[in-house]
Amino acid sequence: MLNKEFNTWQQDYTDKIRRWVPAYDDLIEHMTILPEGFKLADILDQDSGDGNATAALIQRYSTAHFTLVDASEEMIEATRQRFAEQAEVAFKEKYFQELNFLPNSFDFVVAGLAFHHLKAKEKQALFEQIY
Repeated sequence: MLNKEFNTWQQDYTDKIRRWVPAYDDLIEHMTILPEGFKLADILDQDSGDGNATAALIQRYSTAHFTLVDASEEMIEATRQRFAEQAEVAFKEKYFQELNFLPNSFDFVVAGLAFHHLKAKEKQALFEQIY
């Protein structure tokens, strides 16, 4: 299963991803910049990895509630440790295709580098659920 493969990447994930994805830090920065005055209460980080997008968002929206989702048990454990001091962070070890949230559960959804793993119909279904 793919989550087993992701488990092997957890060690030094950020260093690896920076080597594999040119301008990774810029990508994270741009994914988390929203219009000035934008208010967020509930944020979903799909395929959260080790939480880099959430870490950037927490700096801007420290009072928001964050839900981090990843299929890798080791990634979830790493993010659980990383955000142990953050009271408003929840974790779900699931494939994002398996998520079933109520409509309007989140004000903002950030998804890093995961959708390329999906087939076209899976992407369509996921975007319909998010929207």
